[in-house]
Amino acid sequence: MFILNDQENLHLILSEFSNFLTEKSGVSFEVKKRYFADINYYFSNILLRKDKVMNFSSFFESDSISNFYGDRTGDTASASVHQLLSYMVESTRIDKEQALIIRENISTLKPMRPQTSLDFLIEQERIKFLFSEKVKFVFIKQRKMDYSNYKLLAPLVWSLAFDCGMEQKHAMNLLESDFDRTNYRIRNLRRDKNETLSEWIDLKARTFDLLEKYLVSRDRIITGNLLVIGSRPISSEDINTTYRILQRKENSNVLNQTISSELLVRSGILKSLEETNGQSLLMHTLIHGTESNSQLVHATKKYMENRSEKSVLS
Repeated sequence: MFILNDQENLHLILSEFSNFLTEKSGVSFEVKKRYFADINYYFSNILLRKDKVMNFSSFFESDSISNFYGDRTGDTASASVHQLLSYMVESTRIDKEQALIIRENISTLKPMRPQTSLDFLIEQERIKFLFSEKVKFVFIKQRKMDYSNYKLLAPLVWSLAFDCGMEQKHAMNLLESDFDRTNYRIRNLRRDKNETLSEWIDLKARTFDLLEKYLVSRDRIITGNLLVIGSRPISSEDINTTYRILQRKENSNVLNQTISSELLVRSGILKSLEETNGQSLLMHTLIHGTESNSQLVHATKKYMENRSEKSVLS
């Protein structure tokens, strides 16, 4: 009688699973580490404590998987179990027909996450503060931290998100040639992947002024990038730094919420929809497209909820 869930066998299987992950392409090293940690936990804390496991399909019994999902609530828990099953198939421990049945079963066991309501920046005073001279860039409590070099770049990044719908990847990839100063507009980089979208986004006065002020002061570099810090193009870390500045107590006391590119994008769309009584929806659709999880979808849903609430109250 061969017991599969003793310590020695589980260690051997875990080692082979590690090799399976190492050879897997298209998955980052960090994610592979999380897969391995999840399955290591599953073996050590659940399978090892079970009565004798005599076949490999029993590794995926409903009670074991449910207990695992109850303990490991991270984003990779479900994917880790599916990776373990793929390894079992590849190593011929479980045949493909069995695997289909198991996969269908474990998919029903994944706990449904409660839908969290998305945050929006809607209070006028907070929006006014965000684009004012009142935002602090130098902090002297404990140890001095000076972000003065972001003083012109940061509000421009925030304004491009709020007024133009530009997320991090768009701001980072903007070129000098994407700014049409004569016609007060900036190129819509989403169009590179979808030619049905608008080629240009009209700039509001605030964004245009911030961009002009920034361009006067910035260093010119040979890469052609529109947004730079020092002598190099901005990175995602630079953009994250602009949002960390807002998380500092001196600024967060006023904003009272966590600001991100995504939040600013959907908040800007919502503000536009509210101001135009929904008439700007087509314009935003031609800028953003119709991806199922875009900030446009979130903003439109919030706009419709607000309209519904108003009609009930009236």
